[in-house]
Amino acid sequence: MNEQYAALITELNRSFTLDEAQKLLDSCELKEDVRGNLRSQGDGATSILLLLIGKVEIFVVHDGKAQVIGHVEAGKFLGLSALRGIPRNASIRTSEPSVVLEWTLKAFRDLLLQNPSLSEKVLGRSLPTPVEEERTLEA
Repeated sequence: MNEQYAALITELNRSFTLDEAQKLLDSCELKEDVRGNLRSQGDGATSILLLLIGKVEIFVVHDGKAQVIGHVEAGKFLGLSALRGIPRNASIRTSEPSVVLEWTLKAFRDLLLQNPSLSEKVLGRSLPTPVEEERTLEA
């Protein structure tokens, strides 16, 4: 089954090689047939998710009412702000039976540190450019 999931990862995100997809799978907890809430608004920054199959709704609760603010399709990472220690600012729930890969924050950081090319592909635009880094150092 891992080989099928590795192939699916490369199909969903063509920048990943089969070897990189396998590294993702080897370091995570695979959760199949996931239903309902995955994370709640305000939860601590403890894990990173990759939605492999299915869809999720992103919603916030304001004045006791849930307001859907977006949807995420298969192939997307969820919770990358946890790498910066930022608590979850929205809740996420599956809108259909789903398959999710989950990493503890430490396991995900270790994976990225050990695989620079994978790190760049996962984080992509969320990495600061040299100019942004320089501005941060000056501040």
